[in-house]
Amino acid sequence: MTSVPVQFFYRYLMIVRRIEITVSQNVAMLFLAFIGALFYYLLAVFVFWPGPNAHSYEPMAALLRQDPIYGENLPIFVVASIDEWRLRTLFSYAYFLTIVTYAIIIFASFSVWRYLKNMENEITIQIQDSNHQITRTLFIQAFIPCVICLVPVAVVVTVTVFHGNVPGLTSGLIWIWSIIPVANPTCTILSINNYKKCVIKAGFHVYHRIRKLLNKSYEFPMANPNTTSSANKLAAK
Repeated sequence: MTSVPVQFFYRYLMIVRRIEITVSQNVAMLFLAFIGALFYYLLAVFVFWPGPNAHSYEPMAALLRQDPIYGENLPIFVVASIDEWRLRTLFSYAYFLTIVTYAIIIFASFSVWRYLKNMENEITIQIQDSNHQITRTLFIQAFIPCVICLVPVAVVVTVTVFHGNVPGLTSGLIWIWSIIPVANPTCTILSINNYKKCVIKAGFHVYHRIRKLLNKSYEFPMANPNTTSSANKLAAK
């Protein structure tokens, strides 16, 4: 998720600031985003690594195993206490990472939109259409994970931090998180005309190929006229 704002910031520098970004500079921005995500995962390992007081969570683990949601559907889970400073630090960093990510996205998107709005009389219709397509693509890539993943996770984390208890909330959101790998590319394809035309064209091509194969499978072999006439002569003799 941290790599998404890099695309917005790259476009902002190219269009608004008129700065030509080299490959090394682009790789550096992606590496910085990678470091932000890597630090989160390393912090998560530190937080959830079993400590000397791990035995104190065994009663909670036994209680969760009696719950069908965990005992049958989630046989492997992590038990932790939200009151531990390490876990609160992890959640705080996750909030910080999300806020910074979408602050960059909103700032870059608004700046590019305002710049193109002021320049729409000086650029061609083709360039305007291309920018609209790019904007739509980037918006989908940022909006879908936010709605499907980040908002549900933020709700669960916030409820946990404030010691709230909503039975079945996590299990109800698990199926939403599983949609992300399909929803993001599907929405991108449906929103971009070129992608949509390419998919429709490929679909028609596959349909016609299947139809031809089915027609060939139902064709009966035709008898050879020479063979038929020879057989008739032999029968006459």
